[in-house]
Amino acid sequence: MLLSCLLCSTCPANLQNHRSQAQPFTLTWTEGKCQRCRIAQQLADIDFSDAKETWGTGFLFPYHGQGSGDYIMVHSNDGGRAWKELRFSATHGGGPTFSLLDARRVWVSAMAPTGECAVRRTQDGGLHWKALTDACIELVRFFSAKRGYGLRLCQEAEQTCFARTSDGGHTWEYSALPSIRYVDKAVFLDAQTGWIAGKMQDKRVVVLRTIDGGQNWDVSMIEAGNGVAEVRDVFFLNPRRGWLITWAFNEGGTRLLQTIDGGKNWIADPDNSFQGQNKWLSVVRFLDEKIGFAFNAVDTSNEPPEPIKGPDGYLRFHFTAGDENNLLYTNDGGDHWDSFAIPRRVQDCQVSNGDLLCSAISGKSGLWLVKVHPSGR
Repeated sequence: MLLSCLLCSTCPANLQNHRSQAQPFTLTWTEGKCQRCRIAQQLADIDFSDAKETWGTGFLFPYHGQGSGDYIMVHSNDGGRAWKELRFSATHGGGPTFSLLDARRVWVSAMAPTGECAVRRTQDGGLHWKALTDACIELVRFFSAKRGYGLRLCQEAEQTCFARTSDGGHTWEYSALPSIRYVDKAVFLDAQTGWIAGKMQDKRVVVLRTIDGGQNWDVSMIEAGNGVAEVRDVFFLNPRRGWLITWAFNEGGTRLLQTIDGGKNWIADPDNSFQGQNKWLSVVRFLDEKIGFAFNAVDTSNEPPEPIKGPDGYLRFHFTAGDENNLLYTNDGGDHWDSFAIPRRVQDCQVSNGDLLCSAISGKSGLWLVKVHPSGR
């Protein structure tokens, strides 16, 4: 219920391009249209190979009253104005994963609703795709045409394994990850340095760090409070500075934590104005040691939303008009945050050439992107 509400909330849809002298940044909104699409009504995860080539995960949620929803890869070659679905990537209950090496070379991994898995690759920007393996791999990142990392559930060990390929995704080697039961997020700065975050069997939050490409892992336990449901986001600016967002069950809201020693120790942000009960942080990104952004939504309703039937027959959840969406900004490395109201809820962001490029949701449908540009840059 909570996840469906967060994904399908409705936000005010005015303000195409918002600029204010009081804001140390400008926002440029782009509303995309999905051409003859069956599933993609909103955007979730996104990535950019250049200013025009954009890839993402589209979703329809929920589907005929089922809370798990349908997902599919989408692609735009005009900066997010027009999108097309990759029909082979349609999934149910969880989205496909993907990795971009450049504008032409992209890998997509998806499990079909019938249960078959496939990792596919394009070398011509999505015009043609080749199936490489039927292994169920959650892609993390490719670093070259041959070397890539992923995750896989090792059935024999009933735990998540780290996956490596050295031949472009045709074959994979697996090694069990220590001290982690449920993996939520993984991020790599390069082929050697990366982090994997999730929970242990007792739901304690754990972060794994490698500095040798996954051969060895350091384990850090995080005191993130009771009732943590998942690690919503992890971002590292460099090998030392990182941030992490946790989500709690029910109305417990979220917490923002940071590390200055590569993930060995984590400190909770003390500012409760934007986190805690009924306040849902989604993304945190830093452009440098000082300038950072985060996004949250505040549930101001007193009752859980009721599902309504849309004109297409799908059940949807509609938040009250009092729901608030905010952009949080810091210019001192996160010591202080300022909050600015925005008209839509941001889902995912990537840093690109000194800007943030993000996906956002608004209303029942619409594939929205927003570029955040710091003033003076």
